[in-house]
Amino acid sequence: MSSSADVMVASAMAIAILMVSTWVISIVVKNASIVDIVWGLGFVVTGWVSFAVGDGDATRSWVLVILVTLWGVRLAAYLARRNIGHGEDYRYKAMRKRYGQRFPLISFLTVFTFQGVLMWVVSLPLQLGQVEESPGFGPIGTMGISRVGCRSVLRGSRRCAVATLQVGPLERGPGDVVGSVALHAPPELLR
Repeated sequence: MSSSADVMVASAMAIAILMVSTWVISIVVKNASIVDIVWGLGFVVTGWVSFAVGDGDATRSWVLVILVTLWGVRLAAYLARRNIGHGEDYRYKAMRKRYGQRFPLISFLTVFTFQGVLMWVVSLPLQLGQVEESPGFGPIGTMGISRVGCRSVLRGSRRCAVATLQVGPLERGPGDVVGSVALHAPPELLR
């Protein structure tokens, strides 16, 4: 029987490996923006590691890992499509210019390590949901929290996908009139 600590340590190790690997690749390709693409995939990795190590309720475990996988892959695909071929993000270019030769170390600490720690903290519900000690997906879960949680994830994912389809074509550049309209569009248009 796996404990919460086993799942949390395994997840921390997986995230550390992912973020260090991503950092090394970013140094080689001279583009720290890849961390944005890896953000969603990090939750997918954490979900599957937690699923493999944990021994929680089977239905709950599958629901968690499938929903997180769908969300994380969609987010990574969207960011990859948006970022690949457009060079490094202006934030990282500014950091690179400011820190010069120290940029690799600074980016490791302030970008990759920070996002790794944040990813681990944000994914704690996912990790703990894979442990037997957690409440099951039984009558109370199905009728209450688990059902509401699943419905919220599905609605949120649908809204994100629709917003991506609506705003995506409008993101042409800072001087573009259509792009500036998208930045000032009322929220009800993005629902």
